[in-house]
Amino acid sequence: MKKTSKKQFKPSYVVDFDDIQTLEDIPVAFALAKHNASIPLTDEELIDIIDWVVDGIRPNITIINCACKKAPWYKRFWRWVKKPFTKKK
Repeated sequence: MKKTSKKQFKPSYVVDFDDIQTLEDIPVAFALAKHNASIPLTDEELIDIIDWVVDGIRPNITIINCACKKAPWYKRFWRWVKKPFTKKK
């Protein structure tokens, strides 16, 4: 009798579902697993990753529009010179 060795199945990438919070995170998990395994991504997977990153960053961005006018340089210099000699309240 001839022995046949069973080949063990080795996956090309492993997907981690621990950080999944919504259904939209599932394609991102697959895309990141493929990226970590150095497997080329499709356009859709790349777009999923980009959308996921943009959605995560968007709430943290704050835009401040400061229309403040600076005082002339000589006034700012004079305040700087006087500052050590003024009493603090």
